Amino acid sequence: MNWPAAETVSVVGIGFVINEVILFGSIAILGKPLVSLIRSKLKSVFRSKSRHQ
Repeated sequence: MNWPAAETVSVVGIGFVINEVILFGSIAILGKPLVSLIRSKLKSVFRSKSRHQ
């Protein structure tokens, strides 16, 4: 595989962009439930701490 440098760079760039899109897409889909879950956990932790004072 003796590709010119420009073609190699463009192929690597396209692969990188596709990976980024998939990554951000999965974060957007999975992130919302995770953020709400973490927020509810933090709220319950802060509530229990404020009760003990």
